[in-house]
Amino acid sequence: MLPKKSENIYPKTEENIQAIFDYYFSEFNVGQTGAIERLKENNILSLNQIEYLIRKLSEAYIPIFRVHLKTPIELQNLIKYGLDAIVYQEIKKSGSKSRQSITLEFQNFVKENK
Repeated sequence: MLPKKSENIYPKTEENIQAIFDYYFSEFNVGQTGAIERLKENNILSLNQIEYLIRKLSEAYIPIFRVHLKTPIELQNLIKYGLDAIVYQEIKKSGSKSRQSITLEFQNFVKENK
């Protein structure tokens, strides 16, 4: 699902990550507090993989996340769904049934909308 790290050509800086957030989420009322930190904690993603993850989250924002989650939605929370569905490719059994359902729906959305 994720692009290869070897295809990455830009550094993973806070400025570049913020530019990705601004590009894909500028039109949505999504809080960004803690989102960069969430991605920096996860040291396995390159910038091109972060861009893919954020792009897929923005594509699914209205049909999935806005329907199921109460506003205001925080980007760091969406990133957690994205990491579970795309990076780890697992639906955490420890999460609530609602969280599991949303993660699975997002995972299927990504598979269907490559």
